[in-house]
Formats: sequence, C-alpha cells, structure tokens
Amino acid sequence: MKRTTKARLGWRLLAATALGISGWGLIASAQTADDTPVAESEETSRMDVVRVTAQRREQDLVDVPVAVTAFGAKQLEERGITDYTQIASSVPNMQFEEVQSQRNQRIIIRGISSDTRFAGSESAVGVVVDGVSLAGVAGLTFDLADIERIEVLRGPQGTLYGRNTAAGVINVFTTKPGNEFEASATAEYGNYDHTLLKGYVRGPLVKDKFYASLSAISVERDGYETLAATGEDVNTRDTKGLRGQLRWTPAPDWDLRLIAEYQEDDFSQQRGQDDALEPIDRELTSVPYRPLADRDMRGYSLTVDKEFGKVSARSITSQRSYTTHELDSNLAVAGQSFVDRLNVEESSEFTQEFQISSVGDNRIDWVAGAFYLNQQLTFDGQYDVDIDGIYGLLFGPTAQLFDAPGNLAGDVPFFGGDPCPLQAPACVGTVPAVVNWTFKTTSLAGFGQAGIELTDRLTLDLGARYSSESKDFVYDSLVNTAIPGLPGFIPDGVVFIAGRGNPDFGAPLPYTDTIENDVWTSRIALTYSVNDENNIYVSAAQGSKSGTFFANILGISDGNNNGINDNVEFLRVEPETSWNYEIGAKGRLGIFNYAGAIYFIDYKDLQTQRTLPLLASTVQILGNADAESYGAELELNAELTDNLSIDFGLGYNETEFTDYPDCAPMTDCDGKELVYAPNLTSSVGINYERSLGNSHRLFSRIGATYRGEQYYDVTNNPLYQGKSATLLDATIGIQSEAGNWSVALWGRNLTDEDYDVGRAPDQIGTNVTLGVPRTYGIRLSAKY
Repeated sequence: MKRTTKARLGWRLLAATALGISGWGLIASAQTADDTPVAESEETSRMDVVRVTAQRREQDLVDVPVAVTAFGAKQLEERGITDYTQIASSVPNMQFEEVQSQRNQRIIIRGISSDTRFAGSESAVGVVVDGVSLAGVAGLTFDLADIERIEVLRGPQGTLYGRNTAAGVINVFTTKPGNEFEASATAEYGNYDHTLLKGYVRGPLVKDKFYASLSAISVERDGYETLAATGEDVNTRDTKGLRGQLRWTPAPDWDLRLIAEYQEDDFSQQRGQDDALEPIDRELTSVPYRPLADRDMRGYSLTVDKEFGKVSARSITSQRSYTTHELDSNLAVAGQSFVDRLNVEESSEFTQEFQISSVGDNRIDWVAGAFYLNQQLTFDGQYDVDIDGIYGLLFGPTAQLFDAPGNLAGDVPFFGGDPCPLQAPACVGTVPAVVNWTFKTTSLAGFGQAGIELTDRLTLDLGARYSSESKDFVYDSLVNTAIPGLPGFIPDGVVFIAGRGNPDFGAPLPYTDTIENDVWTSRIALTYSVNDENNIYVSAAQGSKSGTFFANILGISDGNNNGINDNVEFLRVEPETSWNYEIGAKGRLGIFNYAGAIYFIDYKDLQTQRTLPLLASTVQILGNADAESYGAELELNAELTDNLSIDFGLGYNETEFTDYPDCAPMTDCDGKELVYAPNLTSSVGINYERSLGNSHRLFSRIGATYRGEQYYDVTNNPLYQGKSATLLDATIGIQSEAGNWSVALWGRNLTDEDYDVGRAPDQIGTNVTLGVPRTYGIRLSAKY
C-alpha cells in the first residue's frame, strides 16, 4: 500500500490545527430547534442560541460534538431556498452536483461522494426528512414550500442514522401546524422564463386538538442550453409538488403527525459538449434530439410521540415510492443517434423506526431505538441499436454490414441463438435490446447512545449500532447477438452482447446473487465546557454504506476476456466503512459565534469509479478502494451592528487513494486525489437591514462562494480536471415592518461565470458539462 503523500501529512494537519484553532466558524442562525418552533424574544439576538436535534434529542448547537451547520426559516426564505441542494455551497467542504441527469447526482462532504449513475448505487450522504430516512438515489432531491430548518452533519453518522451515512447526513425539518393560523404565498419570475409559485396554509381545526397544513410549489423554466439544429431548449424544468399534514394532540403527552406528499417533475436532461467538435457555448450541435425525463414521487409517514414522565417514545412509519423515465441516446455522432435508450426505474420503500429517550436535563441523557427497511428497486432498459448505421459510420455511408468481406451472414446468432438469414430485416436494420435488474433490500438495526456528565464541565458520549442487511440482485437480458469482426475496430472477430446463452458472461442468466452485511458502528466523544459559552470536543465515529451490484446495461464482451461481464466478480461492489477522528471547538467570543474542526477520515472499500478495457475503448464501472480524507473547517457569524451582519465559511480538504492498484488499465491510482474533491471551498455573505420609516424596512444580502480545482476522473487525467469557480449572488428588497409582505430583486452567478461540473471522454475530445449560468428575477411574498 502506497503512502505517496504521508510525508506531507504531518505539516498539513499541523496547519489545519492552527487554522481550526485560530479561525472561528459560524454557529448557523437557525430560529428553531426541535419539531416545535421556539419563539425568539425581541431582546435576544438572532445568533445567540441555536437549537438542533442532530443527536436525536434537542440540544444547543454549541453542546453537540459534531460538525453541524444549520439554516433556519428566515435564512432560507431570504435566499429563496426551496431544497437542501441550494445551500450546499454555503457549507464548508460540501458540494452538490447534478451532471446531465437526476441519476448522476452527487452530494459531496469532505471530499467523499458516490458514483450514482447506475441504478442500485447508494449515496454516501444520508438524507432525512421529518425523521424519515430516504433510500434510492433518484428520490433524494425534492422541493418544499414550508421548510423550518436544515441541518448538515459532516462526517460519518453511523450510530444514530445508520446505513449510507459514511460521509454525513442532511436533516430537513418542515413546520408543524399548531394553534396559530398562518398563511404564506410567494411568486418569482426571472430570466429563462423562470416561474416559481409556492405557498402554505396551516392552523387549528379544533383548538388544542386537531391541526392541519397544506403546502404547494410549482417551478418552471426554459432550458439553459439549446439544440443548434432545431432551436429547442435542453435542460428545462417543470416541477409540481403538494404536501399535506394532519396533527392530533389528544392529550398533553400525545402528539400524532400524518404527512402525505406528491411531486412530479418533467424536464429535458442536460447535455455536455465535445470541446474538439464545438465551442463550449451552450448551443449543442452533436445532440440528435432533446433527452427527456420525468419523475413521480409519493410519500406517506406517521409519527407518534408519547411521553411517560422522564421517558419519551417515538414511532416513525413511512412508505415512499418513485418512478423515473429517461429517453436519450447512448451513441450520437454529428447529430445522429445510433443507440436510442429508454430507461425506467421504480423504487418502493417501507421503513419503521422506534425510539425511546430520556426527557429533560439529566446526569445521563440517552436515546435508543430500532430501525427496519424493506426496499425494492427495479430497472428496465430498452435499447435500439442501429448496427448498419454504426458500420456505415466507421466504413462509409454506403457500406453495409452484411455485405462486408469476411462477414458471418447466415451464421449470426440472433435472439437466443437462432441463425439470422442474410437479408432478414432485423439483421440489417435496428437490433432491439432489453435488460432488467432488480434489487431487494432488507435492513434491520438496533442502536443506542448516551451522554454522561462525568463532571460539571466534562461530558462523555458513547454510542453503538448493529445493522444486518441483505440485498438480493437479479440481472437478465433478452439479447444475444453476434456481430462480424470490424477490421481496425474489433479485429478479433465476434462481439457478444450479454444475454441468455452467452458463453462469455461467466454465469447463466438470469444471474442472481446476494450481498449480506452485518456491521457494528460506534461513536465516542468527549466534550469539555470551557465556560457557559465555549466548548471543545474530541470524537471518533464510524459510518457505513451498503454494498451493491454493478448492473451493466449491455454487458459487452469480445470473447477474449475483454469485457466487463467475463468475470462475475466485476458485478459485486462491497460495502464501505469509514472512521472519522475529529477535534473541534464551538462557542461565542464577544460578537463572534464560531465553530471549527480538524478531522481525519479513513475509508475502507470506498465505492468509486473503476475503468475496464472494452473492445477498442474503455467502460466505467463501480469498484472498491481504500482512501483517506483530512482537513479543517471553520465558520464565523458576527452581528457587527444592529443593521449589519456577516457570515463566513472555509473548508480545506485533502484526499487520496491509499490502495487502488487496478483503477484503470495499466494504471495505479495509489496517491491520486478523489473525484469531486477540491482542496478549498469557501463562502462569505454580508447582510444589511435598515428601517425606511415607520412601516418599511430595507433588507439586502451579497454573497460569494468559491470552489477550487477538482478532478472528475480517478486517474487524475488533466483533461478531466475542473477549473476553480467563484460565484457571486445578491438580493435586495423591501418589506413591511411587521414582515407580512416583501418584494425583492435577486441574482445568482451575477458575473455569468462559465464553470464546469463534469468532464469525461467524448467522441474525439472531452465532454464538458457547464454549471448554471447567470439567473436573476423578482420575488413577491405575502404572509398572514
């Protein structure tokens, strides 16, 4: 195992330590802490006390020995945020990237992300909404009209949050209805014909007993790119969402909350541009038609809370599902598609969690529980392969595959091994292909954590979780086509597309397998209270991520052990685990709220990119590697005057593979940086408010975010290295003194910087995918 950068680790950690101790980080100004809003007195600064439930119980943020950034309702509203992905750039060492598809979404924390392009892959960052842990990558993003707060927990959170939290957790909380009647409506209009409408109404049906809320959101916009041939928009969006809540408090010690939600999305997917064939200018010349996609999501949950004196109990039951369709081209040259594909993915998941915990302040505060998951995910891929067209592309527009010298016409197995006659229309036209795979996951876990006050100033946190998970996998293909050798392209003869009876697959179809994973995760932390406002802590925590199978779409093999399905072992992706070692400080010094941390994370069997030879080219699959991530984070928030405040965040991060000798053909990736892992991220914001008389107030914010250079390829090929990016955002508006209406102008990426979010090999050069261009608009809001 190589340690190519270990000689530098000492001084880097020393520098990180100095950074963490000397810098003061933001204690984010969330207005609320638990599921119940906490009123704020006029005399209390909005930045004084932040209450969170990062450890499954209500605590002051300063007392939580975890790196947490929290955003309250006021912050989210002023920035126009409707989902957690929009705050990622404001959190140290965090990013969110969506590259060309909702399937290829990456939540990156401390340099760790997941390659989520393949159905069945799992995210390394857990997403929890109102206590419900979400499964299925395509269902992790959503829009909400009534977010109360968002908490981002950085580092492994395996003890309390369980599976798929090897890098961190995002907690999203929506507002409970109560005795106070409230209503809100917001409308936005901007360039690219952006239109946003959202609103909610909530209040009592029967005072002190029954309450209800209903929220809705609609987001539409034109595309950020266009097709040169037709002028059609690409990368469009049309989202509609509805969410309802019923709450019943039959007695002071009972609280029942029923939630139902639905969201549908229709969009044309984003596409990159080949820098060797066309300028990178958002006008696409190589895409043959609009890649289309849609998604329907449904969710239901019931949360029951009951207090028994000094002990409280909670049950969270949920059922969620989604269906996605993607229509696109797998091979397009000069505006012509040679492989059309329609992918359909369906997921259904049921979860049940039970928790019991102590109530109030005790010498020992504790929480314990059990968790159950049952999920089924199915992928169906339908492909039309224009074999004659591909042959004509390679050897000239008049070339015919079955008239080529040395062809195997008459002996070509077709659909299950039957000979294909020379002039059969199916042989000389388009060959259809159908593939299918199914994942069935069952997970059961028990967990517990206790905070023990050893002295008035010293607290010890101990936690453990045992998880047992089984994932069944079934893969099938209905294609078995042999194609003649293509001189200069496939000189060795026959190419097989994996299907029933293919001798090169290495296993009969349908192929079935199971991954079983029993894992213990634990956590220990020691917190020392320097005084009533400042704490320091040290911690060690484990995280885990489920194993899976790489399900290749066509499973191509050339019959000479040059294909990803010649060895079934390529299909299996082992579970990953992580250990995070962290030192941090939080508190308040004068006008400054701060939080800082240094960390070192050791990953075993990290699920990441792996490149294998495939015919005359290569193909990317999932593989396992050992890796490390280490660095420092600091956040700062200060109220300089009654009208002026600032917030600042800085993340420094180093990553490397420590054991990855076979990441690509004839390539050793030991010592290489991880993908989507910039060394530096930062954000700064200035907020200014002032009275304009007795009835109006001016509010404004200007902010900037920075992301350093990063690689999109595990071999660290300079061709696939993304440049750094600095984005400038601003908002200015007027609101009533009572805050019941406002009007604001807003803009994002105001300098219109063309920054990339993805680079990959293309037909000739590099496929470059750009981030969001300059957007701006006006926002109107009203509250009651």
